[in-house]
Amino acid sequence: MAKNGTSLDDVVVHLLHRVSQRADDMFAKEVEVTGLTPRQFAVLLAVARHDDPSQPAVVESTGLDRSTLAEMIRRMVKKGLLQRRRSRLDARAYVVRLTEAGQRALKSSEPQAQRAVARGDQGETSASIWIRT
Repeated sequence: MAKNGTSLDDVVVHLLHRVSQRADDMFAKEVEVTGLTPRQFAVLLAVARHDDPSQPAVVESTGLDRSTLAEMIRRMVKKGLLQRRRSRLDARAYVVRLTEAGQRALKSSEPQAQRAVARGDQGETSASIWIRT
């Protein structure tokens, strides 16, 4: 406990961060066999749910910051998971879409992602349990 009596267990933003870390760990353990990270899965899912989304639209749906997403998209294009091209509506903007390899990666990882969600729903929803495990 800190000298002023405040403990990290009393700081909501810290607890939320720990819950997020735990959820990422649970997800990563389930999905690691597919070779995708939780963030890559989120990007593939966001792209799949929209028709040729712009990068700002993917930022909006995933909550990732612009620079992180731009770097992730660059790497995912290099891996053959995404295709990136100029928008037909705005030549300054880029849109992304799944390649066949990206579709296969998403499809093969969805069962593991659902298992990770189910684990969170089966009694591990308490922040104190998530943080301490």
